[in-house]
Amino acid sequence: MERCWNSDPIKRPTIIDLENIISQWLRYINEYYKLNDEKDDNKHLEVVSDNYQLRSDIYEFVNANKAISQEQDNTFIHP
Repeated sequence: MERCWNSDPIKRPTIIDLENIISQWLRYINEYYKLNDEKDDNKHLEVVSDNYQLRSDIYEFVNANKAISQEQDNTFIHP
């Protein structure tokens, strides 16, 4: 997410990069639900090693979205 805010446009992710990142998040989420549905009550779900990074990225994305929404609410358009 920090790359999106980089003042140098060349260092910002492309729409393809963003689509790949979000697709990866969705694959992890789908895999989690798939494994969760298949697990027995006696078995523990093994979490992928990237879980912390995924959670951190999603949290950062949500917070940035809230900040942008708030900034847009605070911006007045003058005729």
